[in-house]
Amino acid sequence: NRRPEPRENQSGLLTLKTKEGREITVIMRDISSRGIGFEVQKGKDLRSIKKGQEISLTSNWNPRMIPKTQFRVQNIDGFRVGVMIRS
Repeated sequence: NRRPEPRENQSGLLTLKTKEGREITVIMRDISSRGIGFEVQKGKDLRSIKKGQEISLTSNWNPRMIPKTQFRVQNIDGFRVGVMIRS
């Protein structure tokens, strides 16, 4: 495994917000102290997410799980997206 720390499998709905104000519902798949992996449900929503873009994520079911910070889109593979906490 090339990651310095393990990811914890998680599942739940998150709200992704872009700087342009668009809100997209995504499904969280995993989380670590450095980032989050999630799936986008629709192709039209995926087209509004670009590598390097800054976004924010919120969780209605567990607000303390997701840090209140900006994330940077690191990877897009199909409908799967990986983001890292912006440093």
